[in-house]
Amino acid sequence: MACIYVFSSPNGYVKVGRARIPRERFGAVQTGSPLPLVFEYQCECPDIEAVEAAIHRDLQPHHQHGEWFAMHTEQAVSVVRTVIGARFVIADTPHVPKGRGRIGRILARVSETATRMPIAASRVATEAYEPTHAPRAHPSRAAVPL
Repeated sequence: MACIYVFSSPNGYVKVGRARIPRERFGAVQTGSPLPLVFEYQCECPDIEAVEAAIHRDLQPHHQHGEWFAMHTEQAVSVVRTVIGARFVIADTPHVPKGRGRIGRILARVSETATRMPIAASRVATEAYEPTHAPRAHPSRAAVPL
């Protein structure tokens, strides 16, 4: 699933776009930028093309060039979260019949979380549709920080 991302530059511009792997996209954009960029926000969501188009329509008054907008980062993130929140809410979750066994439980969990509104996090503000149960780490494997 792809993500909507927000990058900012120190001169007051923000880039709002979509990518399957936002960190890689950030590296590519940073390479072409004469100014240091900040990876401000990302949110994984379905129907990414329609979501991106709606966000860009709402940001049109601030448009500069391509996916760059002259505005405060907080404003851009607020618009992104508003558009995503308006399109994907828990009540719109499609019904998937629950089967028996492990596969049925997995399908039911995916169905329940597929269109859930994202949960806020801090900078880099990363939002995603989280599973209802966190996977358990194997005791012999230590967590590796990214």
